[in-house]
Amino acid sequence: MSSGLIARLTRMPRHWAAQTRSRRIRNVHCSRPIISFCFDDFPRSALTEGGAVLGHFGVKATYYVSLGLMDVERSSVGPMFRLDDLRAVMAAGHELGCHTFDHADAWTCSVAQFMDSISRNGACLARLGCGSRFRSFSYPKGQATPGTKTAIESRFECCRGIYPGINASGADVNLLKACSIYGHGASLERLHKLIRANCAVGGWLVFYTHDVSTQPSRFGCTTDFLSRVIDASLGAGATILPVSSAFDLAFGTSAGK
Repeated sequence: MSSGLIARLTRMPRHWAAQTRSRRIRNVHCSRPIISFCFDDFPRSALTEGGAVLGHFGVKATYYVSLGLMDVERSSVGPMFRLDDLRAVMAAGHELGCHTFDHADAWTCSVAQFMDSISRNGACLARLGCGSRFRSFSYPKGQATPGTKTAIESRFECCRGIYPGINASGADVNLLKACSIYGHGASLERLHKLIRANCAVGGWLVFYTHDVSTQPSRFGCTTDFLSRVIDASLGAGATILPVSSAFDLAFGTSAGK
């Protein structure tokens, strides 16, 4: 048995626990399907290149930010955001979402450490003058635990993972499903099927990626691929909204926590 297979098998109980415990179940209620686009970690190209694509279509997205990564020049997804980029995201009407301060991994730190990283990110947001609070959250690496899900529930209106699927009847707003947009377009038909399936059930589909460029990392996508997915989403009749706005529409509420 290979070491990779052994590692996957040992992680399975953690994945099972994350998806089946500490759930906050809601049913999506909307007259037309919703789709959200997210950029995790916030590499600069997500704004300079990805933001240009969003602007072309006149749609808004959510940028999940770990403020401890600000001004980092070298990373697996390219140079990270700067302070002016945070302000540009807000000025364009996009959403800033929480991704912990230092990209904390819920599987390798305690619940107390994880929550401290969240608190530091919120305090930094206010100190930088980029908002009073985050409404939505994305788990770094998509890794949640029942303990972090319970602790985080009172902090955010909704939290997002990376387990693929559509949020519809019985959606867990402590760990919303989300589907990756990676690569140069090889998986476009798979995404088209997801978009059509979301329309059929009147659900909420969340797409996420990282960097956007002509030569993206393995965690990013090309500008053309992003453009094609947005175009397909609009062509299917979906409403494209940032995560928090989509949450309000999907669950018929504008009440914050």
